[in-house]
Amino acid sequence: MAFSNNQKKFINEVSQGKSLIDAYKKAYPRSKKWKDSSVRVNASKLYNKPAIKKEITRIKKEIEQDIINQVTWSALESEKVYKKIIFLGLKDIQDNGFRQANSSAVISANKELTEMIYKNRNLENNDSLLEAKISKEIAQTDKVIAETEKLKGISEEIEDLEDIDRMIYGDD
Repeated sequence: MAFSNNQKKFINEVSQGKSLIDAYKKAYPRSKKWKDSSVRVNASKLYNKPAIKKEITRIKKEIEQDIINQVTWSALESEKVYKKIIFLGLKDIQDNGFRQANSSAVISANKELTEMIYKNRNLENNDSLLEAKISKEIAQTDKVIAETEKLKGISEEIEDLEDIDRMIYGDD
């Protein structure tokens, strides 16, 4: 359906979260001189037209999906950054030895990545594929922690990394 410019303005205002009355006044500026009860009745009539309601619902879903996509992108990008910091930090430790900066960066990035993984796990714990991925990520994070402790010499006895490798790579 083709909407008038006023209807489009009303639809966009409501989709953005404005009240029906505020949206109507914005879309139909002359209505600002009316009684609130008249604006309310006209706004309600316009909102309850099936085509208008359907378009508002469509736009709201689009906005919600955009927000979800932005959050998802951010989480994926954050995960990549944390993994890169951990990798480069461990490489620097191996190449140049321990320094406050490289060990702190690895530990902080590892902590943030682990927290992010656990949050994702709590948000979508019904998805078995996600569970498998998270379990693998946790195992990889545990391996990084164990390797870091081994390099630091903190732990007198490091558990056998083969168990963790099996969780990551399977029973090969």
